Order: sequence, then structure tokens, then C-alpha cells
Amino acid sequence: MPPPSTGSTQLYAVDALTPSNVWVAGQTYTSGSGYQPYVAQFDGASWRRVATPTINDGRLTDIVALSPSNIVAVGAIGNGYASIVLHWDGSSWAREAAPYGKLTGAAAVGPSTFWAVGTRFGPDAYEERTFTMVRT
Repeated sequence: MPPPSTGSTQLYAVDALTPSNVWVAGQTYTSGSGYQPYVAQFDGASWRRVATPTINDGRLTDIVALSPSNIVAVGAIGNGYASIVLHWDGSSWAREAAPYGKLTGAAAVGPSTFWAVGTRFGPDAYEERTFTMVRT
């Protein structure tokens, strides 16, 4: 069963706690606000879109489901270097502090810890550099 989306939604990531608790993340185009982060959840029978904070030109590139009340989605704003970290507490998404750079991936490394990776531009060296973010 496909997730709920329109023709202007792109999905970049999926993670599942169980067959009846599956999450997808990406971006969707909304009239007046441009691209916004997009998250949907599958409950075993149907998909529902889950509201995220408004972040103009926001794109989520990965999602990590640690538990039903601890899910993290990461991404960036546009093609620039402002990272996005969203946290699901079991009832709503909230934006958290994020490092300078563009987060592109994440993985669970324990029941309450995730690692995120991405790139950032080093203006002093004029080159891309990779970095890792760890949250426990």
C-alpha cells in the first residue's frame, strides 16, 4: 500500500519498528510555503501523514525509529548547509538543535542512540568535509 502523498511529494527514507509501525520521510510541495518536510506513518492497515514543524525549503533525507516514542528524522534546508533534526516523542514532531552542515543519513546504534552523517563546507579550506553527529 503506497504512502499518502501527492505528485509533488518525494520520499527519501523508510524505517520500521514493526510491520504495523512503519515511517517514511521526505519532502512535499505546498502552495504558498514551497517545499516542506514530509513524514507519514503506516499502522498496519493504512498510511497517515503526520504533521511536522513548518520549515521552508526543508527536506528530510533519513529517518530512524528507535522506539514508538523516540524517532528522529534528519535532513537539510534546500541545497544549503542548514541541517534539520526532528524528534518524535510519541505524539508530535519537534525541531531540535542541529549542527552546521547538511545531514544526509542516520542510523540507530542502540535503543536510544543514533548517529547522523553529512557534509559541511570549510570556508577556510574551500572544500567539503564530512562530520558525524551522535545523540543519546
